[in-house]
Amino acid sequence: MSAQSLPPEQAAVVAVLRQIGDFDPDDPTIRFVECGLHSGFPPCCVAFFVQVWWPANVMEGRSRKLREVRALVSNYRRVLDRMRDDYEHVEYIPCPDCVLSKRFVAMKKCTGHFTKRQRDQIRRHLAA
Repeated sequence: MSAQSLPPEQAAVVAVLRQIGDFDPDDPTIRFVECGLHSGFPPCCVAFFVQVWWPANVMEGRSRKLREVRALVSNYRRVLDRMRDDYEHVEYIPCPDCVLSKRFVAMKKCTGHFTKRQRDQIRRHLAA
């Protein structure tokens, strides 16, 4: 089965995961991408959350790179706080590009999750 023959929802997840690049296929990344897309969030915002926001808030350690990412997220939080009037209705973490262009979407209810078989198909497409 080629990536083009995947159902559209799975193909969208594969596209975002390829944009993200290197990740552990057993971590929650696939679930985060899946839920973000099911909830109607723009793929760029899903990628930003998975690549920057979430790791900065849950990763442990004191590496220079992690400190830099945490500082970036802390500064971004301050920017979001100052711009809150523009996006107070937004129920997700928008990426910087969407914030600057004031491009926001309404959150949809996540309609379900992929089965283990569907996630395995996604992993196989990423490995190909």
